[in-house]
Amino acid sequence: MKNKLLKNVLLGFLLVGFTALKAQPLSGIYSIPGSYASIQAAVTDLNTNGVGTGGAIFNVAAGYTETITGTIALTATGTAANPIVFQKSGVGSNPLITAHVGTLLASSTTTIDVMWSFTGSDYVTIDGIDLLDPATNTTPTTQMEVGYGFYKASGTDGANNNTIQNCVITLNRNNITAAAAGPRANATGSVGIEVVNCLPTTVGTVVTVTAVSGASSNNKFYGNTIQNVSFGILLSGFAAPSPYTLADLNNDIGGTSAVTGNNIINFGGGVGGTTQCGAILINNQWSFNISYNTVNNNTGAGVNHGGSNRGIWLFASSAGASCNINFNKITINGGSNTGAIDWCLDLEMAQTGANGNVININNNQFLNCNKTVASTVAFTAIWINTAATTVNCNNNYIYGFTYSGTGVTQCILSQLAGVGTLNINNNTIDSTTLGGAAATGTHYNIGITSAPSLAINVNANTVTRTYLNTTGTGTKVLYPIYCSAATPTININDNLVDSLTRNGTTGGTTIGIYHAGGTNGITTVNVRRNIVRNMSITGTGTASTMYGIQVSTGTIICDSNTITNLACLKTTGSSALYGIYDISSPNVETFSNNRISNLTHAGTGLVYGIYAFTTTGTRLVTNNTISSLTGNGGNIVGILMTSSSPTITRNRIYSLRSNGTTTGTVFGISVTSVGTAGFANIANNLIDSLVAPNYSGTADAIRGISSAIALANSNLRIYYNTISLSATSSGANFFSSAVFFTGNATATTAALDLRNNILVNNSIPNGTGNAVALRSSTAAINNYAATSNNNLFYAGTPSATNLIYHNGTNGDSTLALFKNRLATFEQASITENPTFIS
Repeated sequence: MKNKLLKNVLLGFLLVGFTALKAQPLSGIYSIPGSYASIQAAVTDLNTNGVGTGGAIFNVAAGYTETITGTIALTATGTAANPIVFQKSGVGSNPLITAHVGTLLASSTTTIDVMWSFTGSDYVTIDGIDLLDPATNTTPTTQMEVGYGFYKASGTDGANNNTIQNCVITLNRNNITAAAAGPRANATGSVGIEVVNCLPTTVGTVVTVTAVSGASSNNKFYGNTIQNVSFGILLSGFAAPSPYTLADLNNDIGGTSAVTGNNIINFGGGVGGTTQCGAILINNQWSFNISYNTVNNNTGAGVNHGGSNRGIWLFASSAGASCNINFNKITINGGSNTGAIDWCLDLEMAQTGANGNVININNNQFLNCNKTVASTVAFTAIWINTAATTVNCNNNYIYGFTYSGTGVTQCILSQLAGVGTLNINNNTIDSTTLGGAAATGTHYNIGITSAPSLAINVNANTVTRTYLNTTGTGTKVLYPIYCSAATPTININDNLVDSLTRNGTTGGTTIGIYHAGGTNGITTVNVRRNIVRNMSITGTGTASTMYGIQVSTGTIICDSNTITNLACLKTTGSSALYGIYDISSPNVETFSNNRISNLTHAGTGLVYGIYAFTTTGTRLVTNNTISSLTGNGGNIVGILMTSSSPTITRNRIYSLRSNGTTTGTVFGISVTSVGTAGFANIANNLIDSLVAPNYSGTADAIRGISSAIALANSNLRIYYNTISLSATSSGANFFSSAVFFTGNATATTAALDLRNNILVNNSIPNGTGNAVALRSSTAAINNYAATSNNNLFYAGTPSATNLIYHNGTNGDSTLALFKNRLATFEQASITENPTFIS
């Protein structure tokens, strides 16, 4: 009996021992060191035993260090209810994992050197565990390719719902080997964190995802510092077909606040490196977020990169995808390679297949980005090339953008490739400095060079303190706001362009706001309530063209803009200066309620308040105020109309001045020709204070209204205008006219109908000159319509040089003589020198 009892006891002990030896899923809280001697040991146990109820939390002691002998390869997976967590525990420095000695290159198509890999793992959190590739790994072979890497186990098993946060990842920028073709392509050398559509053993081969579970979605990367790498974060998923159910979705780099944003710093710059680098590279991702991150490739502890450098790079993929790129702070310092691209934000995703997607690029800051080498290629803060249904690029701040190369530069540039609406609103671009010995490219502060098919809104942006310095043969074109598009609706409203200065030996074109392109019958362009001010050109050479606002083709509405303090300060400058300009062929154009003042040219270039030279369509120029235009030898014109058939009404034009001696006439309104519609209406305008104090010539220096229309079957109607001239000149011969028209022997050629005007010319003639109220180009005035009447004519005390009318050969000093000449009309007109209240 006793022996039987002993046998039963021994059997019980054996059963208990067998149960203890059987594998058990890990659940609960574990310590490292303590429960496990190392992180590697804990991961090995997880892979063997899996995760139990409630999940497994591994508390890694603050200050703990571990040098690994190979990749920490996690293949176990958690669930929402049973997560896996490795986290720092206690006060002090983060736990630190130091890399092993690598044996592979980034160009490998099989395996690469990864410090901690996750294969098909879900619901894994790594919190506050740092990674370091030591300086003793001295070659691309021994150096690590990846810090934290997430890979797929199969086309039905991706890596989902994982989090890497509060970690410092330091690899080696000198790992500059280009990645193999495939899912890791473009990610040169070392990568801090990557989520890639491949198996960890075949990184050069794309996985074909066949189930939703095969995607790698809902991963989060928060509060990490990634440094001394070639690329900070790489997300490269499956090129899923529409409706994108097999795509990587909702991956998040940076979260929703500054607390969750990552710092990706001091990347690129490897010794001898000419391949590309970047902070964040996105390929085949949908509905992702990149927000609140700080990106700076050289904080002072880094090295400027020798090849192409992109801060945030959204690769040409992800058809129909939406994303948020908001509240990031980005600084890119260009390197020494003259042919290398440096772009702070390169958005080229979703170039086809727009399908209700929205891309938001809002509230980012681009601070002190610079490329100071003699580059010949583009330097860009925000580059947009996508086919999204809606792109919002709003409230971004670009400060201290500096470039001294000869290539194209862009603060914000869009080349939209498909349908949609583009919004570029409320952005601020401040303190841009450009220079180059032979800078011949184009600079866009805000530029749109192709368009979607719905609408473009460029509203409430501020472009201020732009300085362009070109020497030698430099002729870089400067466009603070530029839009070349034939989109149905274009709104360029409420923008401020302020304090632009260019200096150079040969000059170049500067346009404050420029709409180019457009299609009649399709495009409506609204340019409203903008302020363009304080633009100047200095230096030497003759080229100096400047425009406040230039518009183009379509239905043009240029309304309520303020253009002031535009100046060509080059005494050698001979190019024109324009307030508002259009020489395209819009079918309808309206210039209304604009305020144009203080346009100054120190050279011999022409100065125009509003200039329109369009061949067809209708044109309305109304309620504009144009004042204080000054030139030093070129013609000055308040409103110049050529071709088309304009109605010019209710404008106020005053204080126009040319200091020229033998060149530099001053006209308030000038109509040189009309279009096929064959008329020009000039009504209810006020013109005052036109002066040419040094002029001497054989024709008018001053004209209130001037018409050179000579088209058969055309009409010139001048009604209810008030013109008050009182110019003087020190020149030997000085002529002036309140109104000038082209006389013709044919009554229907440029027929002048002159009614209800106040035409006062109190100017002082000199030499052979005269002061005239109404002047015709010839004695043949059969085109002076018999309906003309009820005008006030005054040209000073009647004399041989103070005339109511003159025809180039003889004149009428009194109104009576003028009425007698006309015999049957102008009989109700009067003469007196009125007192003006205003």
